[in-house]
Amino acid sequence: MPLASTNAGVDALLHAHHGVITSSDLASLGLSARQSSHIIRVRGLARLRRGVYISPAHPATPQQLMAAACLAHPEVAIGFTTAGREWGYRGMTVDRAVHALVPHGVQLSIPGVVVHRCRRIDPVDVAGRRRDGIRLTSPPRTLLDAASIVGPDATESAIEQALSESRCTLETLVATSGRLRHHSRPGALVFEQVILSREAWRRSARSDLEVRVHRAIDQAGLPRPSVNHLVVAPDGSPLEIDLAWPTWTLAYEVDHPFWHDGRRESRRDKERDRRLGAMGWLPQRLTQEDIDDDLVGAVNDVAASLRARGWTPGRGD
Repeated sequence: MPLASTNAGVDALLHAHHGVITSSDLASLGLSARQSSHIIRVRGLARLRRGVYISPAHPATPQQLMAAACLAHPEVAIGFTTAGREWGYRGMTVDRAVHALVPHGVQLSIPGVVVHRCRRIDPVDVAGRRRDGIRLTSPPRTLLDAASIVGPDATESAIEQALSESRCTLETLVATSGRLRHHSRPGALVFEQVILSREAWRRSARSDLEVRVHRAIDQAGLPRPSVNHLVVAPDGSPLEIDLAWPTWTLAYEVDHPFWHDGRRESRRDKERDRRLGAMGWLPQRLTQEDIDDDLVGAVNDVAASLRARGWTPGRGD
């Protein structure tokens, strides 16, 4: 390759990657190992680690470190508050470090980069590689990991921002929390605490499932249930039923696993069902798995419960 073309190619790569270039980049220009060594020497490229170099002609910035980390290994992603700043989330500037998330077994050591190793990094946890070579953790994964650094108040604010900007959905956040929840992952615990503290979010998470069930019930020609039906217990306390058929005293709860798989939540659900049963209601439950895997079968079960309580098809509601 002519010298002018070689220099132009090197300049283009350095410009695109914040002054970072790798041995693989040089090889992609058709340079031999000897020619690459010559370019490195003539350009005064500083070795960050094996196969990764930075140009003194480019300013040392956090983005340069991010690019260096990501170009050093294909499985590296920039995460935590660093990714939060890149996504533009509020409250992420309290920490200016450059954080990289890598799977266990990946060796990464770059001065100025804080490396976090994790056994659970699913494809959905990482966004696509940018043109500058940087890979960020996805918006939900970023929020979860950064929660351990910024705390619950800033996490709540950033979640509100992400939802308002349509970066993710509440269902995705809940699913991310459930998938990555682990006692040794502090961010997951803070993240879960924030979500559990918001009753409005709990209502929204459940409502999507309820809408799907309600639509399927209509399509099946079943009597329409009373949604969020209130029943007053003998002690005067209110009990809210997701889907109720008062005529047949049939009560169906639509359970999202995030809100109902803990020991405390399970005990509360059983107590509530017992109180409804004592008042003559038949409490039943539909889980997200029931709805996702076999919604038709779930609605058929609702129909069978209605018939067992005295409903006759074709005789109205």
